[in-house]
Amino acid sequence: MWKPTKGMHVCCEPVLREHPALAPSAVAIERQADLDPVPASVGLARSLVRESMAGFDGDARDIALLLTSELVTNAILHARTPVQLGVLVDGDRALVCVADRLPESPMLSPRAHSHDRPGGRGLALVEDLADTWGTTTYRGGKTVWFVLQTAGDRSSRTR
Repeated sequence: MWKPTKGMHVCCEPVLREHPALAPSAVAIERQADLDPVPASVGLARSLVRESMAGFDGDARDIALLLTSELVTNAILHARTPVQLGVLVDGDRALVCVADRLPESPMLSPRAHSHDRPGGRGLALVEDLADTWGTTTYRGGKTVWFVLQTAGDRSSRTR
């Protein structure tokens, strides 16, 4: 169902190229997994993020788990391709990347809340809860990513 892979290749690499300030230090923890486009992959992704962020406070870890669930679910439902998850924990900061292989992806933005639709709130949650987030497109797919700080550092959030 999933295979751990070494290094931050397809998933986080384009994000780090585009945002050099997110580059990891030599002591950063990097984990990555290739996931099948099936609902069970959401739980596997959550497990990897939970393990990777074991040193974070419960609130930051819970937020990361929620946002990871949203992004992996979106990738499975909309791209319907294999999904790659990357987690980079560097001190008090975690970068989580979710990549799909849909070659022609539209630009993503949060939708306005609607009582007529049961879904469509995932990116709004990411926008509201992450310290920063974005979408990085590249030939052959896209990566949606977010950054969280530990709770002590979340008070200095910038938008």
